Amino acid sequence: MFVKAMITHRLNCVNCQWMRQFLYTFLLICLYPYYSPAHDTSIYCLKKFAWVSTCYHFYKQNSTVKSGTFEKIMESDDGQRWHGTGKYVESKKKLTLYSYVIVRTKYDISGDSLVINPFIHDSSKIKNQKIYKTGDELYEWTKRKDGSRVRVFYTKQ
Repeated sequence: MFVKAMITHRLNCVNCQWMRQFLYTFLLICLYPYYSPAHDTSIYCLKKFAWVSTCYHFYKQNSTVKSGTFEKIMESDDGQRWHGTGKYVESKKKLTLYSYVIVRTKYDISGDSLVINPFIHDSSKIKNQKIYKTGDELYEWTKRKDGSRVRVFYTKQ
């Protein structure tokens, strides 16, 4: 009760404009997380491969828009890591990933820490990709060395 009376008195004070500004700023900071625009994030990771992990992170401003940005992260058991970002568009049951650059980095174990290998660091340009949605899974068609195609599945995390 004392605090309420003090705030009311201070707000009615003509020379206490700074107190009003402080109170409004404080309220804005406290309430901002509840009224800030939300981001819609989906993460899909490769399944059935123990020696390599591949995940796509899809980011949208909100669930009503059909485009956004994505991040592809791949890691292998020998210390290699690939990372790429780009833009995508969603249409019905298909995601079109626009061309992007993926960068490979190699990590070596030195004692109890990981050290970046300066000799293995390169990049590749990835052409437009089409990824298809089925429920909580994504799949893409990839070519084998013999020319045949196989579907690779990613599950929602």
